[in-house]
Amino acid sequence: MGLRVLISESWYYGLLTSDFPICMLPGLGSPDCLISLPLSPTAIFLASYNSELLNQLDALAPPALIDAANRISIQSAQQYVYADTRKYFELIDTYLDPRSGPSE
Repeated sequence: MGLRVLISESWYYGLLTSDFPICMLPGLGSPDCLISLPLSPTAIFLASYNSELLNQLDALAPPALIDAANRISIQSAQQYVYADTRKYFELIDTYLDPRSGPSE
């Protein structure tokens, strides 16, 4: 399995995380499985059996990679999404499943 940690202090937008931060798409048994885990607002861990997939992610412009990672983090959240600034509220409201909120 290939591993990467992408780090950039120059990214304008940061990475979000959630109460369920690890994502495995489409599933661990798939040869195209991608595991992602935001480590901080400026670093993300990626792993895959498919080295070409990792190379494609390396080649992505940072805004595209960050946007995709943030959408996955939000959609994977059970109830909470964590950010280092309030500028992500609209994005979180757009993609967070309203059914994941606290039960009354």
